[in-house]
Amino acid sequence: SWITVLAHASPIRDEAGVVTGAINILVDISDRKRADDAQRLLTAIIESSEDAIYSRSVDGTILSWNAGAERLYGYKAEEIIGSPVQRLIPPDQMAEEQTAMEHIARGERVQHYETRRVTRTGQVIEVSISTSPILDAAGQVIGISKVARDVSARKRAADELKRSEERFTRFTRHLPGLA
Repeated sequence: SWITVLAHASPIRDEAGVVTGAINILVDISDRKRADDAQRLLTAIIESSEDAIYSRSVDGTILSWNAGAERLYGYKAEEIIGSPVQRLIPPDQMAEEQTAMEHIARGERVQHYETRRVTRTGQVIEVSISTSPILDAAGQVIGISKVARDVSARKRAADELKRSEERFTRFTRHLPGLA
């Protein structure tokens, strides 16, 4: 099998300073190379996602922000990283966020709940969010990852369908033989 090595060579010199040999040390860095490759792959996946993917600290500070989050919320990474996550949450949704964080504190995921968030322009949008704890090696929660998807168009379409069905029902009540 192949391994990746880091080579260190040092010359051996005699008393006159003439190189008479060398000491070669090879350090196997295959595990580090695999970890770096895996990290690059995960970064590429996150950056290419249409979904907003971001992380926050336990205290609520936004730590990372992908291109999908830029598109959804309107903030560039340099504008929002370091800010409190509350910038994205309408005041009437704070209790819901607190409930989600109680699950996270217990190491539980909160999958696909629909809620509202606020964009950079102040527009309130409908989103589906999945929230997961980020754990350290000891299993302690050290952060939170969030994946958000805009469901505004789907919600508008569902609302319009419901209104259409209600209009149809009201209309058909007045037609003989259809009520």
